[in-house]
This record gives sequence, structure tokens and C-alpha cells, in this order.
Amino acid sequence: ARTKAMRGGILALIALLLLLGAACDSGPPDVTTIRVGGTPVRVEIADSQSERRRGLSGRDSLGAGRGMLFVFDQPQILRFWMKDTHFDLDIGFFDAEGRLVSIESMRAEDTQTITASPLPALYALEVPAGWFDAHDIPPDAMLNFGSAR
Repeated sequence: ARTKAMRGGILALIALLLLLGAACDSGPPDVTTIRVGGTPVRVEIADSQSERRRGLSGRDSLGAGRGMLFVFDQPQILRFWMKDTHFDLDIGFFDAEGRLVSIESMRAEDTQTITASPLPALYALEVPAGWFDAHDIPPDAMLNFGSAR
């Protein structure tokens, strides 16, 4: 029951973010703060097919404490690559309950390697390379969409 309630809260927050995003036709992407294992990170939400496809490609950097959270419709094996991404990233894969199941490193401009989640995942968080280690994010850390204050 707690898992269903948590997932319902996460889906409600995502729906709110979608509504707010729809109200803004142009301009910079909406940014929100989430927590991973208690550590805050400011993220852009990529929850449409076009946003997930574009990801961080074409950018030269990602600021400290920033990331992109990819949100999918259902848990699945997620696959990412680094086409047109000009800096190294770490990616954390999270299951439907928001539990970290894997952290992988991805090299800039590596179009030969597909980085996949080892288990079905609902979320993927891309952050600058070394972010998970620098913040001592433990295995099984939880993704939290609540207030980051």
C-alpha cells in the first residue's frame, strides 16, 4: 500500500510538472529539485519521447548539482547512448519504487556503446561524471520527489 501511495504521489508531481511545462511554450526548460539518497540535485524532466530522445545532446556542459531525469511510462530495460553529448556523464537507473538499481559511466561522444539498465527501470538520472561518488550515494538509494528544503 505504501508503494502504491508513493508511486501515486510521484505520478501526481510529474503530472503537475507537465501542466506547468505546457503553460510555458518557450524559454528555458523547467527545473525542479529532487533528492537521491538525501542529496539534492536540480533536474530537467524528460518525460516525453522527444525530450528523452534529445536528452543532453548538443550541450557542452552541465552545471554542478544539475542533471536530467528521464521518466518512462512503465518499467523496462532502458538504453542510452552519448550521440552528440560533449562531456562525460554518470547515469543512475531507478526502479518503479524509486530505488537505485545501477550506476553506469558514459564517455563523451561514444556512439558505439549502448548503456543499459541491468534490471527494468522507470527512471534514469544523468549527472556530470563522478557525481554519485562525490556525494557517496549508496546502492539502493531512494529517489525522492518531495521538498528539497
